[in-house]
Amino acid sequence: TKYLDTLIDSVDGIDTCDEKHSAELVASSIIEDFTMNPSISSISIKKYIKNAHEVLKEFNNKYPLNASISLVITDYSSIKYSSIGNTRFYHFRKNKIIKKSKDESVANLYYELGEIDSEGLLNHTHKNTLYNYLGKDGSLKINVSPKIGLYNDDVLLLGTLGMWENVDEKDLVEVLRSSMDSEEFAENLEYMIKKNGGKTLNNYSITSI
Repeated sequence: TKYLDTLIDSVDGIDTCDEKHSAELVASSIIEDFTMNPSISSISIKKYIKNAHEVLKEFNNKYPLNASISLVITDYSSIKYSSIGNTRFYHFRKNKIIKKSKDESVANLYYELGEIDSEGLLNHTHKNTLYNYLGKDGSLKINVSPKIGLYNDDVLLLGTLGMWENVDEKDLVEVLRSSMDSEEFAENLEYMIKKNGGKTLNNYSITSI
């Protein structure tokens, strides 16, 4: 039997909803489903996320609960990932970003259309206005990556809003190059996040392996 593991530390509530409660419900739902039926198949990964989505929707009759998530499933020789909302996933190899999750904000739609540049994306009014997130009304769009092979010294990074809005991709690479291991990478990122975030720093979560 292949050993499987799941990395879902990057779960974040959205806007003014009960962020902690939202994240806990999503993480608990996925961990429970994965523990009962561990799988790296795209069908299973979509089911894990869809079930968590339905859990949040059950609570929406009382008060809105919404969340973003980045999920990585690995069999230790390869990974599949899915990212929904405004959490981020990055895959580094030889100090270069080789894969990253898609930004599901309205601002990124403007960026893809060429109406704003990368600098404008970071500062756009709608950078946190999402069109896809867990707990939303209607159907949820779930994209799962193809299986990606892992190499020695590959680095995976997951982060929530407070991380990626204060550290751009160029800085991520520079911090990685100057770090000895994943623990130091996360610590150095945290230092930069606090330095750049100032008094308006959003909650952040960083997971690196």
